[in-house]
Amino acid sequence: MQQTITKYGVLAGLVMVALGWANFFVTRPMGYGAAEVGGYLSIIVALTFVYFGIRHYRDMVMEGVISFRKAVRTGLLISLIPAFFMLISTIIFMVTFGDQWMDWAMESMSDEQRAQYAAAPPWMLNPLFQGVVMFGTVYLIGIIMTLISALLLKRELKPA
Repeated sequence: MQQTITKYGVLAGLVMVALGWANFFVTRPMGYGAAEVGGYLSIIVALTFVYFGIRHYRDMVMEGVISFRKAVRTGLLISLIPAFFMLISTIIFMVTFGDQWMDWAMESMSDEQRAQYAAAPPWMLNPLFQGVVMFGTVYLIGIIMTLISALLLKRELKPA
């Protein structure tokens, strides 16, 4: 199981980081809203590796049989890896481009949103805090992808 988790987790993490960084540069002219949509789409696309990892484990390691519980366990462990990749990537991104990103995001904000930002405590823009938030976001979406995948892929009996 460890080899499957590592393989599909690392693939998901690499795809997520590549799409996430590309998203920042590609959607800049389109505004913050487009970047936000692109960011969530990149997370969802990358986390499809959870489905493929569970399926690979079921078909290649478990000889076509996997319980819901084992599928959930596999998916949750796979999801941890891209979530960790996102933590590290976000910290690097915020240290490297944080000021540029904030200036760009502020351009798309309404006056009310700018006032909320100005009132926010400074630790909210700390790269480590932002990394932890993104870790949680990716892992939460990974939990959802895991549950859906486990429901679709569970097979208690060997196929005939």
